[in-house]
Amino acid sequence: MLEDFFCVTVPPSVPISLLAIPLSATTVLVSWQPGYDGHSPLIGYRLTWNGNGVHAMVTDNITETTYTVASLEPYTVYNFSVSGRNAIGYGETASVSNRTLEAGRLEN
Repeated sequence: MLEDFFCVTVPPSVPISLLAIPLSATTVLVSWQPGYDGHSPLIGYRLTWNGNGVHAMVTDNITETTYTVASLEPYTVYNFSVSGRNAIGYGETASVSNRTLEAGRLEN
C-alpha cells in the first residue's frame, strides 16, 4: 500500500558554475547550470549586471543557461548575478565578476 505524501515547493536554489567569459571589448558570455528546482520546474532566469558606475541592468525571463551581454565598455570590470525562477518565485542569487577585453585586442 502506498502512503499519501506531500511535497513542499520552495523557490529554486542558487545557480551553480556561474562564469563570465569576456568575448570582446564590449561583450561577455555569462553561463551557469541550474541549481535545485525546489520541486517546481524552472521557468526562467533573471540576469543583472553593473559596472563602471552603471546602475544595474536587468534581463528577465531568460530560458537558456547562457546569455551574451553586449554594449559594455572596454576593459571594465562588471558584476553579473543570476537567479532562477519557478512557480513560487525567484530564488537565491549567484554572482561573479570579470573584465571586458581591451579595445583593439585581437580575440582568438
